[in-house]
Amino acid sequence: MLPGGTRLHTRALTGSITINATDGVLRASLIVESGTCTITGNYPFQGTASSAIALVEGQVDSISATGPNAPLDGVTITASGGTTNIELSF
Repeated sequence: MLPGGTRLHTRALTGSITINATDGVLRASLIVESGTCTITGNYPFQGTASSAIALVEGQVDSISATGPNAPLDGVTITASGGTTNIELSF
């Protein structure tokens, strides 16, 4: 079963949002309604820095934590030139 809490925050994003561990987000789901959206982590892996993943209109994505004791941390979602709808589960 994918992690996801009983609380849900939804909004149309037209700028940026950064999700940190202190926010307690277990899952972030998004759909790009118009424009583009980038998702960027801030942690290196095997000595390589994170780079942005770009999504375009109509694409969807979902990022999940491993569980309530390890929420999402260091993830930035940026909508550019349009709107990305996001759902954050706690």
